[in-house]
Amino acid sequence: MAANSEGQHPAHPHLRRDKDGSRLIVKDKPFLMLAGELHNPSLSSARYMAGLWPVMKKQGINTLLGCVSWEQIEPVEGRFNFSELDKHIRPSMGEAGLEAFPPRTEHRGGRHNLDMITPLSTECAEADAKAFGKLLAHIEDFDAEYSTVIMVQVENESGMLGGSRIGPP
Repeated sequence: MAANSEGQHPAHPHLRRDKDGSRLIVKDKPFLMLAGELHNPSLSSARYMAGLWPVMKKQGINTLLGCVSWEQIEPVEGRFNFSELDKHIRPSMGEAGLEAFPPRTEHRGGRHNLDMITPLSTECAEADAKAFGKLLAHIEDFDAEYSTVIMVQVENESGMLGGSRIGPP
């Protein structure tokens, strides 16, 4: 997307309130979201998503609701990797087709231990906030010119196994 006559990129997506209500503004224009929501793990694989982009376009969907997992962007504590996430944002930017960004093949050998983290821990909440901050900073840097990512929802689910209510057995 080109800069305006003053050489500035449009403001970040935001809500504009007026006498008629609120409007979502993207690239300095009102934007009507025609959204489709993915199952939680769908956005973890660019290869899987490659087959969904044409379906969404055919259905007139212009907004995708997807989940980015902590493990996806911070596979090792303190080391962030946004490469897979970027593969999901690029097709929507109009820079190039999906063929220009082939999915990376990963091979995992040996045992894989499942680590569980409680969402009730202060240390976990602080680490989660740090990872979320890094995610937002990356999206701002990677997508500032296009405003492809227009909203981010924090923690849409608690991630707890089993029922969400504690009660007698």
